[in-house]
Amino acid sequence: MQSDVPGHKQDFPSRRGVMDRSVMEGQGYYNQHSRPQSGIVEFALPALRRAAESCPLDEDARDVVIADLGCSQGRNSIEPIAQAIEILRARSSSKRPISVVHSDLPSNDFNSLIQLIEQDGSSYQRRFEHVFSYFQGRSFYGRLFPDSRVSLAWSSAAVHWFSLLPAPIPDHIWAPRAAPALKAAYASQAAQDWLTFLRHRSQEIRIGGQLLIIAASVDDAGIAGGDGLADQANDVLTSLVADGALDAAEYADMTIAAYSRTLDEYLAPLVKHDPDIRFAVEETAPQLLICPFDAEYEEHGDIKRFAADYAEFFWATYGPSLFTSLRRPRAPEEELELGAELRRRLAAQVATAPDLAACQWRMMLLRLVRNSD
Repeated sequence: MQSDVPGHKQDFPSRRGVMDRSVMEGQGYYNQHSRPQSGIVEFALPALRRAAESCPLDEDARDVVIADLGCSQGRNSIEPIAQAIEILRARSSSKRPISVVHSDLPSNDFNSLIQLIEQDGSSYQRRFEHVFSYFQGRSFYGRLFPDSRVSLAWSSAAVHWFSLLPAPIPDHIWAPRAAPALKAAYASQAAQDWLTFLRHRSQEIRIGGQLLIIAASVDDAGIAGGDGLADQANDVLTSLVADGALDAAEYADMTIAAYSRTLDEYLAPLVKHDPDIRFAVEETAPQLLICPFDAEYEEHGDIKRFAADYAEFFWATYGPSLFTSLRRPRAPEEELELGAELRRRLAAQVATAPDLAACQWRMMLLRLVRNSD
């Protein structure tokens, strides 16, 4: 999609808005620093159980397919998938095969995901028999399954990421801080991505199948919930430019390639009777989620721990989207050290102004059911 906003267009064929090239630490780093996302999962579990109770289970020899769309390293997937399997098992034979397909970008740390599923005591593989895991390194903005193959699809904290960034934000990294013209371009791209996502899932999910989405939203004032932390991170990046660690052109391209939709934006393609979108809305639920770091800080009172928690979370969640714009040739260890320096400086910023960093995330839950053709 072409944008009328000045600037260039970066092609990000991905869930997170990052290319296959990655400067992120592996070995389960995201799993270790994604506790805010765990709160999203906990909020959504009752709706997921209702979806598992409602999805079709024909008495035939086919396996039941569960799709985990945007799995990352798996820490926030294994419990939801286990709960869905528990309900499906209660509804059918204990020997009925269930296939779980975890999908994310080719650059995702699938090794950590596989180790978690195979070794973690809470994994569904440890709890149930006749369950088979598969892993797919592709963007969910393309087709992932044959027609009518999926009974239940789950996606947590994923669909707010762009497939393509229209243009970077001048002097900032956070979409809510963009000027009106650029916000309009972002809204247009986000609408196209959401439409594409729903059209593909309409083909892949069988009639009566369930799709559960939890993703970023905004309130009536356009507040997403992490705005103060994004401001602090932006200040850190400009300080890295001032010190010569980042090139000005690299910083100019840095943008967190995500867009937080309103409820109306989520519902728009679902109520327009698009023949390629075959979903009915079963339920919607906005939710304000307080970051767990804040409640923990009230208990332990350790400002350094609080600041480090937020800095590590920021890097794990947004680092790939930002650092895909690095232009200057650097050795891998130099890139990782640059990320470590960003975390050190961000932690210092948070420690100085903890109230600014505190996040209250606006999230939206949608449970959709696949209509008849």
